[in-house]
Amino acid sequence: MTLQIVFIGLGNMGLPMAQNLVRAGHAVTGFDLVAASVQHFVDGGGLAGADQGAAVAQADIIITMLPASRHVQGAYLGQHGIVARARAGALLIDCSTIAPEVSREVAAAAAEKGLRMIDAPVSGGTAGAAAGTLTFMVGGLDADLASARPLLEQMGKNIFHAGPQRPDRQDLQQHAAGDTDDRHQRSDPPGRGQWSRSEGGVGGNGEEFGAQLDAGGL
Repeated sequence: MTLQIVFIGLGNMGLPMAQNLVRAGHAVTGFDLVAASVQHFVDGGGLAGADQGAAVAQADIIITMLPASRHVQGAYLGQHGIVARARAGALLIDCSTIAPEVSREVAAAAAEKGLRMIDAPVSGGTAGAAAGTLTFMVGGLDADLASARPLLEQMGKNIFHAGPQRPDRQDLQQHAAGDTDDRHQRSDPPGRGQWSRSEGGVGGNGEEFGAQLDAGGL
């Protein structure tokens, strides 16, 4: 059976990540506030959806790559959010770089609705996103990571499992610098490092994006 995948956030990082899934043969429907980003995705074989809510409701897997915590909250929470619209059993994968407390808030809401979710922030920049060599630091249950792993492996080179809780912004570049090809490696639980990603997830103006999310848009 073909997986129905929705990818929200076709910015500098999200677009090449979604394109790699398309190249791997997946049916991926992409959404972004910037029409040119969506068109670029479609030109490369991706699908464009007219109604994000309807697409989310039918999706097996929903992946998000958004700029900041408030965008993730707006996308996932509330009556128009992903959590409210996704079907029971769907797998949610958030690759955004956000505050740990926001990730836990969203994960708790998803679990209450009967949804599976992993947190999978990335390191590697736009070059790694394009080449499919990103490093993922994953927080989530073993079974949910097992379901997500085939997709993560098509977008990245290294996958480190930090355990069931969200990684506290571990410096993924330390792992990337290890130059390991072991996609199945599991690291020890991370310490309290900090890292950031400046490339952004969704194209366009962040304030406009937040306002449209608050209104139930995108």
